[in-house]
Amino acid sequence: MASRTPPLRMDDPVVVALSAPGEARWGFHQFPALSRLPDGRILLMYADAADASETHGELAPSYVSADGGLSWEAFSGEPAPVRPHYSVSEVFDKQYLVMPSHRYLNYVQAGAQLPSPVSEADVYGIRRQYRVADMPESVQEYFRHIPAKRWRPETGAWQDETIEFDMTGRLTWVSGASEVLPRTFFERHLTRFGGELLYADYRSCYAMQSGAIAATGQQANTSLFPFCHHALPPIVLVSQSWFFTIVPSAIPFRK
Repeated sequence: MASRTPPLRMDDPVVVALSAPGEARWGFHQFPALSRLPDGRILLMYADAADASETHGELAPSYVSADGGLSWEAFSGEPAPVRPHYSVSEVFDKQYLVMPSHRYLNYVQAGAQLPSPVSEADVYGIRRQYRVADMPESVQEYFRHIPAKRWRPETGAWQDETIEFDMTGRLTWVSGASEVLPRTFFERHLTRFGGELLYADYRSCYAMQSGAIAATGQQANTSLFPFCHHALPPIVLVSQSWFFTIVPSAIPFRK
C-alpha cells in the first residue's frame, strides 16, 4: 500500500533577522510565529522585548515573503504585527481570522478594585488568581469582548471583529507586583473541525464545573499550562457566528 504521507523536503536555511551580538536577555529576539496571509505571502513576526505582560500589544518586528520563504522584506501592512506575536488562521468560506494581543488593562490606572484572590501559586513568581465575576462590570466586559480582525474575499480587506467569550466561571490572574490583567490572544492557529473551530487556549482560565479552583503550578517545570487549573488546556469552540465557548477539558462542550 502506497504511503499517504506527502514528501518532505528541507531546503537550506534562510536568515531573516539577527539579534545584536551578545543578546542574551529572555524574550528579546524570541517567540517567532509564521502565518499564511490571504494573498499567499508568508508572514513572520517575533518579540523584541522582555517576556512580560507589560510588553504585549506593542508593535513587533515582522517580515513577509512572496516566494515561499526564499527572500524576505519588512512588513508594514494589516493586521499590524504586535508583541509577542499572533497567528493568522484560514477559517471558513475562504475567510481569515486573527485576534492579536492588545495592551492589557491596567487595573490601578482604571481605578478597579481587585477582590480577594481565590488561589495563589508559585509559577515563575507569585501569581494570584481572581474570579472575574467578582470584579467591576467594566473589567468583566474587558474579558468578555476582545477585538479581532476578519478578512473576507468579497471585500479583500481586513475588517474589525469582536470575539465574545463565555464568562461562566472565568478566572484571571495578576503576577507579582504587576498592575495589568492579561487576557488571551490567538498566538497559534485555529483548527478547523467539521463546521467548528478549535483552539487550545492556556491563557483563558476557568473554575471547575463544581465551582472549585484546583491547585496548580507549584514548580515552574510542572506548569506547562501554569494558570489553567486543568490537566489539559481548555478548548475554544467556535461556531460560524464567531461565538467562542471556552470549557475545561473535563467538561463536555456546550454549543
